[in-house]
Amino acid sequence: MVVLKFNPQASLIRLRVVLVSEFKKAAVMVFDPGASITLVTPQIAEALGSEFIPSASPMSIFTAGGTARAHRLQLKSLSLYGETLAPVDALCSPLPTGLGADGLLGLNVLRHLKIGLDFETGTLTFDRIQSVSPS
Repeated sequence: MVVLKFNPQASLIRLRVVLVSEFKKAAVMVFDPGASITLVTPQIAEALGSEFIPSASPMSIFTAGGTARAHRLQLKSLSLYGETLAPVDALCSPLPTGLGADGLLGLNVLRHLKIGLDFETGTLTFDRIQSVSPS
């Protein structure tokens, strides 16, 4: 079981991940169970050497800040404190400046974890619950 501390007064919970596409890159992602799919910024996608899925047209996504355009891509893997999921579908779209994150960890990743969130102690716990690759 992974046990992480977070500030229960903060507006976001940021987690460190390692993303792999053509290249490997450490990134900071926002824990976002409100996002249906994981998202990375264009800067991270470029640093990873990721290419958009050619058959997938850019799409409109609905965010807390309004509508945005996004491209589909697939990461070879995503590692979260020792738990690795592979492959991982993701979207690529800019995030608001000042967010302090390289992307969002969405439900397509989070649904593979048994998650505990305790705001009284500021503790996030998780275990891998499925060996099935995320989509």
